[in-house]
Amino acid sequence: MGYTKQNGEFANTMDINLSPASALSANAVSNAVEVGDKGVVRLDLVVAAIVGTLNVTIQGSKDGVTWASMGTFTAVSAPGSERKLFMADRFIRASYVVSGGPSATTLAGEAC
Repeated sequence: MGYTKQNGEFANTMDINLSPASALSANAVSNAVEVGDKGVVRLDLVVAAIVGTLNVTIQGSKDGVTWASMGTFTAVSAPGSERKLFMADRFIRASYVVSGGPSATTLAGEAC
């Protein structure tokens, strides 16, 4: 979507949403998002409620078929948030591994 920087220049960014469709109660993978030639993804993981532990890995792919880990968030066992930067590939997605009960989670940010 982009924004205007304080110096008046336009920053060409792309909104990213890798949130699960509903509360997580089993392992899941988000929809893939094509970020093209964007080099970095800034993501905010927000966990509003959780029972057990949640591990989130950001994965990248050059073709949307074969996936590799681009990095992970700190394991979550209590409500809270974490912001991280990841190198981007042409496609990205989030892999959620749930141990225990449901988790109300959002994962969104921008690619630039």
